[in-house]
Amino acid sequence: MKRLLIMAFTLIMAVSVIFGGCDRKGEESKDAPEVTDEQNTGTSAVTEEKPPADPFGKYSPSVKVKWAKQANPATDFPEGDSYENSVWTRSLLEDMGIELELDWQVVDKQYETKMNLAIASNQLPDIMSLTDYTQFNRLAGADRIVDLTELYEDYASPLLKQYLMEDGGLSKSWATIGGKLMGLPRNGVNFQTTRKIFIRRDWFEESGMDKPETMEDVFDIARAFKNKDPERRYGLTLAKKILDDGLCDMRGVCNAVGAYPRAWIEDSSGNLVYGSVQPEMKKAIGIYADLHEEGLIDPEFAVKEAAQVAKQLTSGQIGISIGSFFLPGWPLSALYKSEGIEWDIYPLLPMSDYKGELKLLTNTPKGDMHVVRKGFKHPEVLLKIMNYEILKVSDPDNAEQEKFQSDENYNYAVTAPLYPIYGPLNKNFKTNVSVTKAIDNNDTSYIVTPQEKVQHGRVKAYFDAVNSGQTPKPNEWKAYKLFYGPDSSFGIQNYYFDNDMYITSKLVGFETPEMSRKKLTLETLEDTAVVAMITGSKPLDYFDEYVQEWRDLGGELIEYEVNEWWNSKK
Repeated sequence: MKRLLIMAFTLIMAVSVIFGGCDRKGEESKDAPEVTDEQNTGTSAVTEEKPPADPFGKYSPSVKVKWAKQANPATDFPEGDSYENSVWTRSLLEDMGIELELDWQVVDKQYETKMNLAIASNQLPDIMSLTDYTQFNRLAGADRIVDLTELYEDYASPLLKQYLMEDGGLSKSWATIGGKLMGLPRNGVNFQTTRKIFIRRDWFEESGMDKPETMEDVFDIARAFKNKDPERRYGLTLAKKILDDGLCDMRGVCNAVGAYPRAWIEDSSGNLVYGSVQPEMKKAIGIYADLHEEGLIDPEFAVKEAAQVAKQLTSGQIGISIGSFFLPGWPLSALYKSEGIEWDIYPLLPMSDYKGELKLLTNTPKGDMHVVRKGFKHPEVLLKIMNYEILKVSDPDNAEQEKFQSDENYNYAVTAPLYPIYGPLNKNFKTNVSVTKAIDNNDTSYIVTPQEKVQHGRVKAYFDAVNSGQTPKPNEWKAYKLFYGPDSSFGIQNYYFDNDMYITSKLVGFETPEMSRKKLTLETLEDTAVVAMITGSKPLDYFDEYVQEWRDLGGELIEYEVNEWWNSKK
């Protein structure tokens, strides 16, 4: 009997194991995929391949993308259009399957505030145009934006890559943190903001002097102008924005001695230093102190706005300006219009005792970026939109200028979701080359872009008028001085560019904590100290005291913070 009970128990257990196993297998089959022989051996019968990247591939079904827009209140739309419903939003949906949903829009200056609030509350659009590097640094440091490194390689169109690298990769480097591309710059280096020398031709011819070869020669010409009419004339321009006004600042002379005011420049040890407190700056200030003592600059320069200096240029009080490219457009064209006065343009020259490499400082970019919110399912859409914008506005073969850029009535480009639209970085430089070749060879085949056509027409009209003994119109003269030949504004810019003569601040749009607290205070100290040394109310040796005061008021801590940031990017 005992033996029978044991056999029965064994049989029950065996059945229990069999059915229990069946139950477990049934539960697993509901939740887990069937394991095939191929999977057991490390291979798969069906391999899901990632579709090849297509920079212009259309999404099907369409992809919704939330974006934000920095609106311009002066933008004029065709009837029924808006930022939300424009040629861009309609075409991107039709051609690319990208459905743009405007999350919010605010005008101009309010955009920065609104974006800061969105960052603080983590209510971010899918794609964003940031206003400065500080916003970018915050988002990247908090791991809230997408690493675009691989997406850029796969999805950026050839033209996007070409335009982005025209500055040698400098602007792209701003968007790179720890070797990762975390965004794409909205703007590159503005190379045309460097300084050159403008000299009034009739006064120069009266002086009988030779073409200048050093900055001292320019000062000698200024003396000749002053001596001709000492009661009324000054030699050179200068105004209250002494360090950063393209019409009448110190920047050109500073560069002529290797000084770079208001810029963070890499020194020989690889650290960043602030140009306004370096020894070279003391020499530049000393030059202007001497010019002031001689009466070659207006003694009231420290209270004069640029518009007042422009009036001095056009009323015959000043014959030399060391300024930016735009002077032929304003204010020199006004004097040409009223009196037919010509001006000659020369590249910036070094001081005779300067032994370094002459470099021209550009304006400091803001470091504003296009980025993608981390977590967005289709981050490559940023690159696809940029590709499309370039295709429609800048592509030599496929651009539809009147539809997407501008016609006689509307500027469509400013309504683009990612504005400004990428194009040739040095568009004006290239226009100079094309227009000059077309005029010199009487061959319009050199003229390709709409801008080249417009400027070529004006320059040709200038020469037609001169050859027929007539006076060219102001717009024709302006185009000639800006775009024709090596001695035009952009001809000289090309000379700078071809000879690698540019230098740009390494700190682009980013403010350290101490800088955000003390920047205004320190820049006020800087302006006050420089004016005091130029006017003689402080001796030139006060420069060392000023530098120490700058350091004590926060400059030393800012230097530390800037280099901490700089080293984090390497």
